[in-house]
Parts: sequence; structure tokens; C-alpha cells
Amino acid sequence: MNAQIPLRAGVVKSYSIPVGENGRMNLPAELRRRLGLSGAGKITLEEYADRIEIVSFQQRLQRVRELMQPFLRPGQSMSEELIRERRAEATKDAAE
Repeated sequence: MNAQIPLRAGVVKSYSIPVGENGRMNLPAELRRRLGLSGAGKITLEEYADRIEIVSFQQRLQRVRELMQPFLRPGQSMSEELIRERRAEATKDAAE
């Protein structure tokens, strides 16, 4: 059963999902499509003080990218910078 009346500001849609005795639940097909899930997959349930959010891997990855954006410098790879730093540390340790 889907409720169309928002319970609080920002709620787009609400789903009533039965949970079995063993804790299993089935996500509605519409929700799985929006999460980018087809077939088996993994999701993350994030618990807050007043709610639980379902987050897909792609959504989590996008959040990390958005959080890292202010620290990125155009034309520079953070992984290459990390490798360079590690090599410098290894060279320093070998010299000691």
C-alpha cells in the first residue's frame, strides 16, 4: 500500500512494506528501479535519530564524490598523489 500524503516535508512517496518474522522484506519494483537494483544486490540502511534511509551503492558513491569535490584540484589525481607520497615515505625509510 502506497500513501500519497507526505508524513513530513521532503517525503516524495511512502511505502508500507511487510516484514517477515525472520526480518526479510521485499522492496517494491518501482523503488528497486530508482535505486538502480536489478536482480540481487546490496543496499545500505542508514539509521538516524528519527528515520532510516535506504541507500544504494551508486548513491553512496555519488555522496562521497560530492564530499570530495572541494578537495580535488583540476588535472590532479588523488590516487597518483597518494602513490607519490607513499613512494617518498618508502624511500625515506630505506635511507634510514
